[in-house]
Amino acid sequence: MQLDLLRTENLKKIPKHMSTISSSTLTSESVYQDIDRVYEKQVNMLQALKNASVKDRIKKIKKIKSFLQQEEHLRKLEAAFFADFKKPATEVQLTEVLPLLGHISEITKNLARWNRPQPLEVGLSFTGLNAKVVYEPKGQVLIIAPWNYPFLLAMYPLLYAIAAGCSVLLKPSELTPATSQFMDDMLQQLFPDESVKAVQGAIPETTHLLDKKWGHIFFTGSPMVGKIVMKAASKHLASVSLELGGKSPCVVDDSARLKAVAKRIVWGKFVNAGQTCLAPDYLIVQEDLKADLLRLLKQEINTFYGASAQKSESLARIISDKHYQRLCAMIEDAQEKGGQIVEGGVFDDSDRYIAPTIIDRAVSTMQLMQEEIFGPILPVMTFQKIEDVPDIINQMDKPLSMYICSSKNAHIDYLIAHSSAGGTVVNDFLMGAAIPSVPFGGVNNSGIGKAYGKHGFIEFSNERAVIRRSFGHIHFLYPPYTKRVGRIIQLLKRII
Repeated sequence: MQLDLLRTENLKKIPKHMSTISSSTLTSESVYQDIDRVYEKQVNMLQALKNASVKDRIKKIKKIKSFLQQEEHLRKLEAAFFADFKKPATEVQLTEVLPLLGHISEITKNLARWNRPQPLEVGLSFTGLNAKVVYEPKGQVLIIAPWNYPFLLAMYPLLYAIAAGCSVLLKPSELTPATSQFMDDMLQQLFPDESVKAVQGAIPETTHLLDKKWGHIFFTGSPMVGKIVMKAASKHLASVSLELGGKSPCVVDDSARLKAVAKRIVWGKFVNAGQTCLAPDYLIVQEDLKADLLRLLKQEINTFYGASAQKSESLARIISDKHYQRLCAMIEDAQEKGGQIVEGGVFDDSDRYIAPTIIDRAVSTMQLMQEEIFGPILPVMTFQKIEDVPDIINQMDKPLSMYICSSKNAHIDYLIAHSSAGGTVVNDFLMGAAIPSVPFGGVNNSGIGKAYGKHGFIEFSNERAVIRRSFGHIHFLYPPYTKRVGRIIQLLKRII
């Protein structure tokens, strides 16, 4: 039985960027049979993977590092990204390969310590008992990866799943076919199917996978599809990690170092053509400095990408025609509602190109202020008093990240205390996804669960409590419940 919300007749309910297949596309039974075959092989391997030593798990993880250290493979990966959405080779190294190597280093250095049983205090009233937490793998893991950082966001959860002792079926994005095929080929070379396997396909294959019983599902994508994944997981009460995104605000007050801030904003917003879940989604700028900041932002865009950004070799393209059309419609809607393009606004349908665009006078009724933009468009709002800012932010769902550009600790502390976000970065951008030891993830609509570092290891592990009695007993508390038992309970209450 397939999950109703992902049935072919309901494809219109799926966001446009989720699939390029039409409703008439059919997946052959042989593909489903192949998925079922690999699934069963992984079921039969779970105990062996659970019993694998830390040394063996690290050895598996290092295979990925060795593979990526070969120049031939790196060139193929860069070519795959260019084929999918013209991502610059340097940006592939900077945003896809380097962070993954950082996670490999973090895991290999710390896995033995993370996996070590953790003793727990039990207190005087439980004398004779000792307790500890032991970490065991959740079992079979399904990873559903997105298209925007198709390599990194598929591979880093895979690393932590391997570290925890899980088997993995990885579903890469169909919108990045070249990069997905690269990962498929790589994993086939490095791992047997019963340990790690990539499954190519689109919505029908994803639906078939979601119908199965999993120990854990790790999904990265939109909140809408995240709800579908969570509903599917509920059938078997599988745990989930949902990395979703949202409208991440950037607050700039009058104490910020504007030139440095402008450079960092342009980097954080327009890397990967703005198709970043952590990108600053909109600016809230203190009104008196807006003109200066806009001028500096325009200068930095020119410095980054030249007078014609379309000719730059440092700017990626929009992933698909549907996504491109959605972004163009957002800009048109903003103009109709009073938004003013102060930079960019240049399009090329044939190249899926949208210039880095800044829209002043943004208001809440605009489409680009009601949903995550996921493109090279930066709306700008203003405030007069720092106390006004939380009202702007809190009328929206809790974001994946919040950015604060300020030199005033009082302002920084106030904004953190009066808002909520998956993470917060002060005077920089995207660092929430850069440091392997820092917990990464959203809150409520922007995500469930935390990844990275020990948090990533625990996400794929069951923290199993083990309690053992070494001496003593509590027979004196067993029935019949005499007055003596009552007096002992009163004594224990005072001790506790």
